[in-house]
Amino acid sequence: MLLFLLNYAPLERWQHTILEIIRNEAYYFAPQGMTKILNEGWACLVAGSRLFTDRGLLRVDEVVRQRLQVRVSDGNTLREVYDWVTFDQRETVRLRTRRGFELEGSATHRVMRPDGSWRRLDELQVGEQVRVPPGPDLWAEHAVPGDWVDWVPDAHTTFQTEAEAAAFLAHRGLTAGGSASTRDVPEAILHAPKPAVAAFLRVLFDGAGQVGDDGVVLALPAAAMSQTVQLLLLNFGILSSRSEQTGGPWEVRVVGHAARVFQEAVGFGLRHKREALQRYQETCTGWEAEAWSDEVVTVERGRAVVYDLSVEETHRYAAQGLMNHNSYWHSRIMTQKAIRPSEIISFADLHSGVVATGRGQLNPYKLGLEMLRDIEDRWDKGKFGKEYDECDDILEKRKWDRQLGLGRQKLFEVRKLYNDVTFIDEFLTPEFVREQKLFAFRYNRDTDLYEISSREFREVKEKLLFRLTNFGQPFIYVEDANYNNRGSCISATATRGLT
Repeated sequence: MLLFLLNYAPLERWQHTILEIIRNEAYYFAPQGMTKILNEGWACLVAGSRLFTDRGLLRVDEVVRQRLQVRVSDGNTLREVYDWVTFDQRETVRLRTRRGFELEGSATHRVMRPDGSWRRLDELQVGEQVRVPPGPDLWAEHAVPGDWVDWVPDAHTTFQTEAEAAAFLAHRGLTAGGSASTRDVPEAILHAPKPAVAAFLRVLFDGAGQVGDDGVVLALPAAAMSQTVQLLLLNFGILSSRSEQTGGPWEVRVVGHAARVFQEAVGFGLRHKREALQRYQETCTGWEAEAWSDEVVTVERGRAVVYDLSVEETHRYAAQGLMNHNSYWHSRIMTQKAIRPSEIISFADLHSGVVATGRGQLNPYKLGLEMLRDIEDRWDKGKFGKEYDECDDILEKRKWDRQLGLGRQKLFEVRKLYNDVTFIDEFLTPEFVREQKLFAFRYNRDTDLYEISSREFREVKEKLLFRLTNFGQPFIYVEDANYNNRGSCISATATRGLT
């Protein structure tokens, strides 16, 4: 429609430009429109996303690629990671919160809200609240050998002045130097035990931190380093804010109750800063602990390689300062792994709302879920290939089971290689259409009712593919682009129905 207006409508140049921008932007969302049936809820994070684990603050891509059997925090206790997977070039959503936490994941990745419910990234709106894990307190047990860890445990007694600490950090390239803007906290520190991390942060705040009426402020030249420091502080239970200063560095700020937690868990090594922090605490006594939630301030779209993992029992984990939900086949995980008997009715009610099919409508999530289940069953039992296709005995086909166990492998292949059209074209079968009671329908002008027109597999498949070809929208045909030479047009619409 927009292209028709661009080609035929008497538009001013600026009007033409605006419609062209809108049309180009719409094409960005075309891949999502092409995978509504396959969009069954596979949630993943981009490379570099940090997980709180019993081996330190690890990158999700590192955990997945090495298939590390680590334990992660689910917000309450430790949970084992038991499954890992990678997806190439998925549609992603990147969010940033008011405190400066950043997270990017697949459009279907879910984060927790303060009330304990879950929200997909592509459904999040600016202004919504998300859950922040209240201090995972999860650390590596043993230090990784290296010069950083060798000096860190006693570092706070090494320096007598702020200048000495600042000079040491600058020498290490953390707070000054030509490449400082690209630096981050050393990996050895991220994989170090709690005392070593506390000592590192103490030296960092001694050299680059200040205490004033507005709390504890740490100035850093690198966005990445400020983000990692914020996550390390969160692991101690210290809720901070991170922001970029105009024409200046990145600041990590700790105020109120969080400053008291900072004083106890990290503190300063330099005496005059310890005293300044104590004076600040005396002026803000009575401040209540902050709520463990944050407000979404930006939401952006993108594409990236993404990584997914599965967590035992609760299927959630703390990463990038937010509570995340792992995804692999949500309904299966919930019913076979996570859910307790007392929760089954609540889950069934919520899940049924997602896959419910109304009168005269086809729910793409329901269709995708059932077809993926059918594929897993067929490839587990070997219900494919020449021998199976040539079998004419219906009873034998129903009992067919070669015990191949290839269902999981086939599902990941389908997710990687197919969109909705090719998915339906390749994997919709007469048996599936019959079992799911799919049929084609049409409008009867004589009775003013919609009626079943066919239950034949070929026609059902054809109608379904026709709907998917145009993203499920009606077909619009221009009969006359300039009716009576008045700059208006006559159009006709046509739809094809399936339920």
